[in-house]
Amino acid sequence: MEAITEQYPQLNPVWLMRGEGEMLLSVRPEADTEAKSTEITPSEMLYKLLEDAKEEKARLLSIIESQQRTIEMLAEQNKKAAAQPESNAGCAAAV
Repeated sequence: MEAITEQYPQLNPVWLMRGEGEMLLSVRPEADTEAKSTEITPSEMLYKLLEDAKEEKARLLSIIESQQRTIEMLAEQNKKAAAQPESNAGCAAAV
């Protein structure tokens, strides 16, 4: 990754790794030395990607926990419905 960004500094490292954003960085020719100081290094890029992945993991774990609670609730309701006396079921069949 570092070799690619060194060889092709106009390529956006986020686009290379994740396919997100613009393919090319917008760099003003007169501010080339200034732009180099504000470019994201590969290690900074990896750190940002890791932080993004951690946030996504936390979000997904929250969704999983919510779904597990829903499953437990539905399983309990299913048990209660199955435990009701069969006389209720007979009334429905007679109608």
